[in-house]
Amino acid sequence: MVVMARPGYNDAPRARVAVIYDGFPHYRKGIIEELAASDSCEYVFFCDSEYRDASIKTYTFGPEITVVNTRSVWRGPFLFQGGILAGIRKHQISHCIFLGNPWFISYWLLTP
Repeated sequence: MVVMARPGYNDAPRARVAVIYDGFPHYRKGIIEELAASDSCEYVFFCDSEYRDASIKTYTFGPEITVVNTRSVWRGPFLFQGGILAGIRKHQISHCIFLGNPWFISYWLLTP
């Protein structure tokens, strides 16, 4: 059986999805690379260049993966991450995935 694609189906623009973390540890390699290889969405990774736990190696992004570098500012247990909103605008992000951490104030401010 041959199934024909609907006209224009593959012409639709891909959703641009921001994956927003404070930093990506090396053990997230599999999911990062799987998302980056997606045909259905374009993923943009937002993070600080250093992970919050210095004892854990940070993932090194290759040039084929779009990364927005953010600036982490800690005040006690709270994190504010600068550069997220500007990156969302610049890359015309349509969807966001945030790391679920209640101490990350920027995420609270950016979610409806």
